[in-house]
Amino acid sequence: SLAAFAQPNSGAVGPVLARAGDLLAERPGSASPGGSQSGPERAVEIARAVYDALREQNLRYTDPPASFEGYGQKVRTPEGVMGERAATCLDSTVLYASCLLAVGLEADLLVVRGHAFVGFWDGDRGAELEPLLRASVVDNPNEIALLQRAGRITPVETTTFTAERDEVSFEEAVSRNLSYFTTRPDELLAVVNIE
Repeated sequence: SLAAFAQPNSGAVGPVLARAGDLLAERPGSASPGGSQSGPERAVEIARAVYDALREQNLRYTDPPASFEGYGQKVRTPEGVMGERAATCLDSTVLYASCLLAVGLEADLLVVRGHAFVGFWDGDRGAELEPLLRASVVDNPNEIALLQRAGRITPVETTTFTAERDEVSFEEAVSRNLSYFTTRPDELLAVVNIE
């Protein structure tokens, strides 16, 4: 059900993408997003511009909203995040994934013990991994680590674009969660394929 919160057609995504487009125009290369169809380098440029545009939104990191069910965690939609100007790791993850999907990049939600973040694809899916790529959820830690090691998933920490965090570059946000795939694979719970 977490995938349902990634909403690329949300009205809250448009202003973020407009700013990301401006950032791309200011940087070398084209202002046209192009998604993963333009190659791995372009996918990274686009993901960086979206990350930087979200960092400018001055969202604050917050605890999860109250839940009366006694289990799980409520998740805010992109409109909820932008309206409340607040996000948990799950909220910021589905917001960033929504934006990436809206510009044509493929994004997955990565869930680890007590945390979540986004992984985006660089455009090269590789036939050898096709069975894993067709699964709605991959919950085998070895298979998840294999996807990342094969260069198919670039992980991005999304809480780092909230205002209370130190200014963290896109490159640092990418490197923050690499340890889950190398020294902490036992904490990998699932990759949720939004598509």
